[in-house]
Amino acid sequence: MRFAPLFCLGLLLPLRAAAAQTPTSPTSLEALRDRFRPLLLFAAKPDDPSLLAQMTKLKDAAPGLHDRDILLIVVPFDTPSPTEVSLTPESAMAARRRFHVAPPDFTAILLGKDGGEKLRSRKPVSFDKLRELIDSMPMRKDEIKDAARHGWV
Repeated sequence: MRFAPLFCLGLLLPLRAAAAQTPTSPTSLEALRDRFRPLLLFAAKPDDPSLLAQMTKLKDAAPGLHDRDILLIVVPFDTPSPTEVSLTPESAMAARRRFHVAPPDFTAILLGKDGGEKLRSRKPVSFDKLRELIDSMPMRKDEIKDAARHGWV
């Protein structure tokens, strides 16, 4: 099924447009700490059905993801990531070990800006669930207050 990776990339285009300040070269989770909330999407390969379903669920949520500093990072096993932000191969393997995700498993893991695990799901996660969780966090409440104080909202 050669068109599946292209389909996956098509789902990502709206998400890329909203991420103006994202790193564009392979990186590590440590480099993202204190700036972003990575949503790690572990999958066996870029055309994994659960991964495609996850991308479909988030396709129209780019502005909300951007507002919450969420970076989508697909971590396929042993193939390049279809997302603009990717981990170095070493960081990807370290993340699989750290979060105990086996190569064939689909797992979505949201990390906070502090680097801690905030959500884990073996099924695709809706943007509403991500929004509710993040907006309930003290750091996010502070971000909203700061934005209001500066007139950014």
